[in-house]
Amino acid sequence: MANTLYNKLWTVDLDSVLDNTSDNSGKNFKYLSTERVTELQLPRMNYLEGVLLIRTEYHIVFEKLVSRASSPSRGGGVVVTGQPGIGM
Repeated sequence: MANTLYNKLWTVDLDSVLDNTSDNSGKNFKYLSTERVTELQLPRMNYLEGVLLIRTEYHIVFEKLVSRASSPSRGGGVVVTGQPGIGM
């Protein structure tokens, strides 16, 4: 859904605008650079940080939610918790 929203708003694939980085342990992350944050006008949507980190876990959770939503036994809703603002 987030990827679909991104494509609808900016008409390019999200992975094509993400840059790669790693932490001291060698774990890889993707992020939107300061230039991309500005280019996509994220500050106008009240995103006030310099860069936007896309953690590997976000992709894993996204795939699980999509899979769950399309299964025949969908069940109830989902509660997503995390850092303040993560669910907005």
